Amino acid sequence: KHYAAKCSGAGGGSFVVVDGKKGLDYQQVMENGGWSAQMIGFTPDSSEFYYVAQTSQFFLVVNDEESDGYPQTMLPVVGGEKRIGFIANMGAVSFVVIDGNATKTANATNLGFSPDGSRHAYLVNSPRSIMCVDDNVQTGIMQTPFTRTTEPQSANVDYLFSPDSKHIAYTGYMAADSAKRGMIVDGALVGNPKAGLVITHPMFTPDSKHLFWVEPDEANGANNANNAWLVVDGVRTEEFTVTYALDKDPGNWQMSPEGGFVGYDDHAGFRGSR
Repeated sequence: KHYAAKCSGAGGGSFVVVDGKKGLDYQQVMENGGWSAQMIGFTPDSSEFYYVAQTSQFFLVVNDEESDGYPQTMLPVVGGEKRIGFIANMGAVSFVVIDGNATKTANATNLGFSPDGSRHAYLVNSPRSIMCVDDNVQTGIMQTPFTRTTEPQSANVDYLFSPDSKHIAYTGYMAADSAKRGMIVDGALVGNPKAGLVITHPMFTPDSKHLFWVEPDEANGANNANNAWLVVDGVRTEEFTVTYALDKDPGNWQMSPEGGFVGYDDHAGFRGSR
C-alpha cells in the first residue's frame, strides 16, 4: 500500500519521497551498497519507513522524525512489527537507542530483538563479554559467542531468544568460577560441557519449552570433526559422528514444526527426527 523512492536534489544531496511526500534534504541517504533493509526500508507492518542519512552527522530518520546526530553511521535493527533500534558509538561510550529512547553504556554491540519485539539484548564492554538483557546487565556472567554455524536459526552467534520471546540462551561462564561454563538460559547455567565452550546449533523447540544444541565428545577436545553429542535441556541424548564440511552445510540441522531435531551421521547411526 506504500512506496518510497530515494531521490537526488537538483543542487546535489539526497532526499526520500514516501507516498508522494518529500522528506528532509541530506548530503546523502545511506544504501549500504544497495537498497537494503539494513539501512533503509519499511517495518514489517508497513507503518514506518526508516533510513540512515548524513549531513555533518548521521541520523536515523523514521517517518521524517530525526534521531539525535552521531559522528558515526549506525545500522538499524528492526524487531517485531515496528520496533526500531540502533547502537551509536562515540569512542568508548555507546548509546543504545530504541524507539527514540537512548541508554548510555560502554562499548555496546550486537543489538537484537526477540521475535515479537517485546524484548531486546546487546553486549557491553570490550571485548564483547557481558550480556545486557532489556537494559539489565547480567552481572557475574561473562558471555562468549556460540561457535559459528551457518543455519539461519543461529545467525546471531551471541545469543538466541526463544520463539515466545520469554527466554534467552547464550554461552558463557560465571565470573566467580570460570569452571562453571556452558549454556546459560535466563541467567542460569543449564549445560556444562566438559570440552569447554564448543557449543553449536542452538535451537529452541517451537513451543519454547526445550533447547537443543550440539557439543563435542570430550575425548576429542575442542575438535567437533569426530564424535559429538545431541544435548536436550542440558542432558546428552545421542552420540553421533560428524564431519566439518557437513556440519557447516545449511539444512543439515533443522527444527521441525513439531519440535523434532533433524540431524545426520556419516555412518547413518543418527538420522531423522528426535
